Amino acid sequence: MNDYSKRSPAPWQLDDGDGSQLGVFDSNGEEIAYLCEPRNLASETPTANARLIAVAPDLLAALKSILENSGERSIRDTARTAITKAEGT
Repeated sequence: MNDYSKRSPAPWQLDDGDGSQLGVFDSNGEEIAYLCEPRNLASETPTANARLIAVAPDLLAALKSILENSGERSIRDTARTAITKAEGT
């Protein structure tokens, strides 16, 4: 379940370049996501999407911590479901 070799190394960073494109890069500086969606100054959706992608490894680690440390079954079940989706297991 903890096979991190299947994904790019964390932390992931958001880079908005010159403001016309959004990229997410791993800790080695390799691009792992590129949002082709043009930025609309009235909309923060592309930036919000890129931030969510960039924080994915941190969210996965937080869920795993919750799964290991929570005494409440419903919280553990929710965390386990999200981890399964993230890891494709």
